[in-house]
Amino acid sequence: MIRYFLIVFSSLLCACSLTSYSWEPVSYDTHAVWADDNSELAIGTTSFEQREGLEPLMGATEKRHFGYQLSLLSADGNKRRSFAARLPNQLEHLYYMKKAGYLLAVSYVAMTGAKQVHKVDLHGNAMLVAGILPLPEDECIDDSIDDFFSSAVHVTLQPTVIPSPDGQWIAHAYRAGCEKIAVVFYSADSLAILDKQIVKVAVGDYDVTWRKNGDFVLAKIDRSDALALFPKKPPTITMVPVCFRPATRSSEVSSSGKVVRADATNIYVSEAGVAAAFGCQ
Repeated sequence: MIRYFLIVFSSLLCACSLTSYSWEPVSYDTHAVWADDNSELAIGTTSFEQREGLEPLMGATEKRHFGYQLSLLSADGNKRRSFAARLPNQLEHLYYMKKAGYLLAVSYVAMTGAKQVHKVDLHGNAMLVAGILPLPEDECIDDSIDDFFSSAVHVTLQPTVIPSPDGQWIAHAYRAGCEKIAVVFYSADSLAILDKQIVKVAVGDYDVTWRKNGDFVLAKIDRSDALALFPKKPPTITMVPVCFRPATRSSEVSSSGKVVRADATNIYVSEAGVAAAFGCQ
């Protein structure tokens, strides 16, 4: 009798252990943006597998096999449809350039920092625009100066990919050296590279944005100077942008000032006013 009890108790422990540490699917909405004409919303749904960590006292969970699904939602929230296959990685940015007939999705791999950029047409066909590898941060360290602060990278800019306001171009800006920034312009239609410009800049932190007139603006975050870039034309000094976000016509803010956001339970729309919409640059 005792032996039988021990066998049953041991079996229960094994069953509980297998249940606790088995991989379970998880998915929820993480991104929502307006189409560039305000007629629809694009939704990004993150999915992955999750299980309890092997060290429960640490209170952590393990996650793997990240991906995301894109869907379209009517502006009134009544009709929703998925229209593309599941794509890999974790979604970072989403743009819905409906007038030009595509969505642009930027995703990343948390373990490596690498990114992928996909163009998805309105039939659900996904095409890889670019793969982005992180630039080593230590290449700009000056070992000849015995100073803690000398180890800082001279120029900082997060690799950024943004479609133009009319959706005809896609700009990819990234740090190309200790004091250089590169901007690659793609044709959104063919994905061919139209132009690549490398500009030497002063030490500092930088960001990029589009303007309504079609200029792609590279500026210091402290707003001390800015350059306007355009395919096949030399960079020119321009007025420093008043703001950097929204960076193009499709974003979380519609042109009428409605803000959309998504979380694990719902999608919410609120009023922010037209001053928050694209065009503040």
